[in-house]
Amino acid sequence: MRRKNKKKLIQCAAVGLAAVIIGGTAITIHSCGSDSKKSSITQQTQSTEDQKKKSPKMFTWSDDQNKKNIDTYDIADQTTYDAKKNSNLSSELFAIPFAMSDTYVTNKRLTEVIGEKQEKAYVDNATDFVMDMFNHSFRDVLADQDGFKNTLDNYWYSSQSLCGESADSTEDETQSVQDMSNELLQWYIDNEVIMECKVSTDTCMMFQDNYRYYVRMEIALTMHGGKKASSELKKLYNLDVKEGKTAYYIVEIESIPSSPNKITGIDILTKAKAE
Repeated sequence: MRRKNKKKLIQCAAVGLAAVIIGGTAITIHSCGSDSKKSSITQQTQSTEDQKKKSPKMFTWSDDQNKKNIDTYDIADQTTYDAKKNSNLSSELFAIPFAMSDTYVTNKRLTEVIGEKQEKAYVDNATDFVMDMFNHSFRDVLADQDGFKNTLDNYWYSSQSLCGESADSTEDETQSVQDMSNELLQWYIDNEVIMECKVSTDTCMMFQDNYRYYVRMEIALTMHGGKKASSELKKLYNLDVKEGKTAYYIVEIESIPSSPNKITGIDILTKAKAE
């Protein structure tokens, strides 16, 4: 069973030119032109139509099937993942199938190719990015606004526009990386938000698909800032976090090979069961 995505924003990033070899196959990653709305990730033998299906995502929201898998604990293929690396991981992390396409590379195979040390670099960067987004007090953000924005901006592989579908529309729209970080900054300050974030993941949660690397994690968000802050957060990222409550989400952070300190997208798979 493959995953389906319902809502998404796509990073229109000039991702440069890179190559990775998995199983003897050379994969080339090209940048989009300045007038293009999508980066292309292509293998030399792929058609133009196939290329369009492999655009990097900024924010993607899950469909009902992901939630169904969580509710029934329909555990995905754990035999390709060394779940014993971290016995504290929630079984919900395995409930959504990992494979999205025929280019899927399992965690075990990826570990053989790049090594666990390299995997840890991607996992650590993905964790740091989520914490830098969602683990702040408005006082800290207010005291160093430039630092807050620059830290988030520097995670992205490209400083060019983010584009694609919004959380509440199927129409394409664009937004700069800087505008995105500024919106989050204003959300913290205007609503006097105190947000706590906890991340649960491990190197066994990393895999490859569509010639990109993904780190899957469960995040726990606890927010203090009032109903308006909760409403605005839902509009920004489709995250439903109530005042004083903890909400759990299954998330994947997307990166490209050879750039462990950069990201190209976030995939919010589903709201987790535990609350």
